[in-house]
Amino acid sequence: MKAWHDFLKNVKQIPRQAYFGVAGLLLAIVVIFSFYSIYKLQETMQTSLQNKQLITPIEFYSAPDTIFTFQRINNADLLDTIKKVLPDDQYGTRDTTSCKQQSGIQGDISFCIYINLTDEAENPGRYLIGATATDVAWIYSLEEKRPKYNIELLPHLFAQYYGNRPILKTPVQLGDTPALCLNSLLAIEDNEFLEHSGFSVKSIFRALIKNVIEGRKAQGGSTITQQLVKNYFLTHEKTYIRKLKELIMAVLLETQFSKDQILEAYINEIYMGQNGTFEIRGFGSASEFYFRKKLQELNLSECALLAAIINSPGRYDPFTKPDNATTRRQLVLEKLRDNNIISSDDFSAANQAELPSFSEQKLESPAPYFMEAVMEQIDSLGIKKEQGLRIYTTLNLRAQKAAEDAVKYGLDRIRTVYKDRLPKGDKPLQAVLISADPVTGYVQSLIGGASYKYYPYNRALKAHRQIGSTMKAFVFLSALESFTEEGNPFTPLTVIHDERFTTNYDNTSWSPKNFENKYFGDVPMFFALKNSLNCATSKLAIDTGLESIVTVARSFGITSPMQPVPALSLGAFELYPWELLQAYLTIARMGSYIPITYIRYVTDLDDDTLFEQIPRVEQVFSKSKVAVLIGMMKQTVENGTGKLARLLGFKSPAAGKTGTTSDSRDSWFAGFTPNHVAITWVGYDDNTTHNLTGASGALPIWAQYMKTYGQQFPDTDFNWPDEVYPLDLSESQLEDLGISAEETAKMGDIQIILEKNQSE
Repeated sequence: MKAWHDFLKNVKQIPRQAYFGVAGLLLAIVVIFSFYSIYKLQETMQTSLQNKQLITPIEFYSAPDTIFTFQRINNADLLDTIKKVLPDDQYGTRDTTSCKQQSGIQGDISFCIYINLTDEAENPGRYLIGATATDVAWIYSLEEKRPKYNIELLPHLFAQYYGNRPILKTPVQLGDTPALCLNSLLAIEDNEFLEHSGFSVKSIFRALIKNVIEGRKAQGGSTITQQLVKNYFLTHEKTYIRKLKELIMAVLLETQFSKDQILEAYINEIYMGQNGTFEIRGFGSASEFYFRKKLQELNLSECALLAAIINSPGRYDPFTKPDNATTRRQLVLEKLRDNNIISSDDFSAANQAELPSFSEQKLESPAPYFMEAVMEQIDSLGIKKEQGLRIYTTLNLRAQKAAEDAVKYGLDRIRTVYKDRLPKGDKPLQAVLISADPVTGYVQSLIGGASYKYYPYNRALKAHRQIGSTMKAFVFLSALESFTEEGNPFTPLTVIHDERFTTNYDNTSWSPKNFENKYFGDVPMFFALKNSLNCATSKLAIDTGLESIVTVARSFGITSPMQPVPALSLGAFELYPWELLQAYLTIARMGSYIPITYIRYVTDLDDDTLFEQIPRVEQVFSKSKVAVLIGMMKQTVENGTGKLARLLGFKSPAAGKTGTTSDSRDSWFAGFTPNHVAITWVGYDDNTTHNLTGASGALPIWAQYMKTYGQQFPDTDFNWPDEVYPLDLSESQLEDLGISAEETAKMGDIQIILEKNQSE
């Protein structure tokens, strides 16, 4: 106690001037620190502003949906397809009787839609679409006064990146924003915005009282300026240090920018919800997402709902939380009414308006494997991304969704049906699906693995895998250009030998064997292909020339190394899945090569074209001989190794080939209809044996995908060239060709394709 008294006594003896000196020094330190802190905050703001101004968006657009005559689609899906890309005032249902009178087209229709595409570059004009319950019956141009086969709708913005962040943002100017939307925003978020200088003492005090009462940070009391600072410059952590920074930066922002500039920045930056993995930023993109309208077209109830969503987009989502959204919208409308901005009648009408019920199509991930392929093509073209781009891709959103669902279905099916064949443990089985339009070469869907989130490696582009029996198509195609020992041309009816043999090359012996060691002796060529007989195929390849097979495969688009060795005939070399798609695309086009592409064209942000895909088309093989091959490959699906597709419910005309590597590490199916080509693969990244064939592993994925996406196309056969004709073979004729009665009974009557200049 004495020591304490001595201390106080000594303090009293300190001169008063010394107190002022110490206090002055402390004050000076506080002032200097404060100015330095403010300077650093301002520097942070300037740096952030500069960085964000330099970041330009890269926008990804899907291929436009196409509506075509005889398209198999029900009325609800047809209407939904149109609703996704057109605002409400550009389409509508019409009375079927008046539609038939206006178009002059008779026939039974149960549904008619009017669409207005006058602002669309691809198909400007107004159209009537007549449909039955199951398909499009006709399309009629009101300007041209004649039927049309098809029309393309607008491309769909499906992804947008700012830097590496997936963000959907449609910038708007303050002057183009409806006054009702601005008034709704100010009424609910910051009624004193035009009076305060960045923060509101009243609001802060009100929030502080509420937080004390509730014992938590229940309310922030932020002004619009503070919210902009938080969204643009700071994190969303709830700490008092962050709040202090927010206050200071809000004041600084108000000294450097006008209220109009701050408000415009706010309506373009504020977080408004989530579309899949993409953030919706700003009123412009929110208007398109929630209402399928441009911001300028919104009415009072829609403006009030936008303002309602701001506080908590998850809590007030009109699609998932309609009751919450309605209550919050009512609060916004009440504030507008109480401030005499709207009348009681306006309030009642807007308050009773229905919420939007349409939710934008959400991809669990925005086709990330496909987007990687797009960016690789952008890099290969030498297009600079820093300037900002609009990339109009070939992606078909319906095809991509069908592909995602098919891969999930196929892998789940394998794990259920074939779980005893798979290796023990949790090793992830992977799958690939990549498809294209045979007319254009446009890649329409791409899945590079079981899940991009967990397995981002893009196997469709980068996995070099043995292709197994999918190579046999090129063996038989090469043979169709060759002659037998007797000097006759090879045809599907030419008898070849299916039996064990050994051949020697490079001081090495090689002996192929058939699946399950089953051999058929003398069989016609089409039978060997549809049943994927290894020995018959390898002997045919050796007899007709391995070098010619390499040449044919190269002309069809295969670029990976191939050696003219006997094992080549069974696909004992590695390709990328995209290569196999390219090669089978050329088959589907009857030997006409067109390069696959992921991009249709690219523009800068001023819509100046930087690149446009102008394909190089070349007939690389005899159309008639490829048609003969396709005729044989149809039997694979009908009654050969691919017949499981029929058992799984796939009914359309198709041709294809299963592929299984000898060690059961790769399972393939490559197939196509007259309208679509798709390649599927299943396997393990480390080449673990999975004991699956092409039929049990990859084929069900292909069949499910084709059943879903391909069902829109009519069931028409391939467009055979004039140089060929179909030949129907009865069971007795098949037996005459050397096929056993047991096998002919399984096959029934079949049809093959022959060239007209060759005898039967």
